[in-house]
Amino acid sequence: MNQPKQLHILLVGKFSTNPAVYTYPSSFIPAFESAGALVSTFNLAINTFPWIEKICFRLGKFGAFIATHLLNKRLIDMTQKIRPDILFIIKGTQITASTLRTIKKMNQQIQIIHFYPDNPFCFWNGNSNAQVLNTLPYIDLFLIWSKQLIPILESAGCHRVAYFPFAFDPTLYYPSPTYSEISLLKNRMDPGALPGMTKTRNSSPPVIPGRAPESRAFLSINTNERSGTFTSDVAFIGTWDREREALLLAIIKAIPTINLAIWGNRWHEHLPTQSPLHAYIRGKAIYKETLLKAFAATKIVLNFMRPQNLQAHNMRTFETLATGSFLLTQKTEEQTQFPFIEDFNIACFVDAEDLVKKIAFYVNQDSLRKVVALRGLALAQEFTLQAQVQSLLTTLAESGKSS
Repeated sequence: MNQPKQLHILLVGKFSTNPAVYTYPSSFIPAFESAGALVSTFNLAINTFPWIEKICFRLGKFGAFIATHLLNKRLIDMTQKIRPDILFIIKGTQITASTLRTIKKMNQQIQIIHFYPDNPFCFWNGNSNAQVLNTLPYIDLFLIWSKQLIPILESAGCHRVAYFPFAFDPTLYYPSPTYSEISLLKNRMDPGALPGMTKTRNSSPPVIPGRAPESRAFLSINTNERSGTFTSDVAFIGTWDREREALLLAIIKAIPTINLAIWGNRWHEHLPTQSPLHAYIRGKAIYKETLLKAFAATKIVLNFMRPQNLQAHNMRTFETLATGSFLLTQKTEEQTQFPFIEDFNIACFVDAEDLVKKIAFYVNQDSLRKVVALRGLALAQEFTLQAQVQSLLTTLAESGKSS
């Protein structure tokens, strides 16, 4: 009996060459591999010939055109050489319609899938460009994190669009409590008659895929870290923008005694010199273990939505829940609909006034925060990247059999 052919995926995205800097596309490599696929990568962030890139930079717009042309040629050449079954693109803003058309002509069996982790219609902030929309007719499947964008993408010329919520990488985001603490949830997870929430789904403590409960590795936070750099009442980890600045200012003005911690880029550069927020900045952007330590040592993790997130969720939603941290997120339609249950497995705020009220209430409610956070942790286990990818590949295989 012939063994089924191993699926070969060419994963296209921006990968960091610095191991200290995390990029979302890198998490797709082990996710696809765990599903049994062979994965090759094409890095949109690297030019094969750095000296050419330097020349192109000096030439301005014309140079950018040349650099894009060379990148697309490299992608065509690689695709022709390895002939993958799937070309999986993550935010391919540099990829042109002519490139995808050429790839389709070379290999009519290839499936082109584009996952776009930003809003493809937001040109004003650099999240997208006309090339992204021009490629839509050549995409076999466009994956998007917002249900609201699905009919718009279909109207823009995309043949097939599917909802692909932001999932988290369980090798990067995991909780710090001991397993015995999580096991205490056994009799707390059933919300009663809430529709769709079953005892079967919620009665068992969450387990990271690929790890047995008894051998589960948790992040350890020593006493010095809890009492020093990381400990806080409220933590926000993210880049500066004016809306975020205004919300954080509202917190410290209304609750002057709050122990607020801010990590992220552009804060010192963009805050007014006399801004009181300077005193709360702990450092630049943090990733991986450092980020987990900040999550574990705070009472409340804040999540601010940006206009391009529309009424959906963002990456931070499940990343925070997956660490067993208490999440207070800006309210959107999706984050108050099933499987999210407000004040059960997630907490939300509407505006600055509501944000202050929620912090003032939850900051001293240690037991309540823990219960909500652990329910959120249980929910997050259904949204691992491995599970998302496995479901996607299963759906593709089934649709291939029926066609």
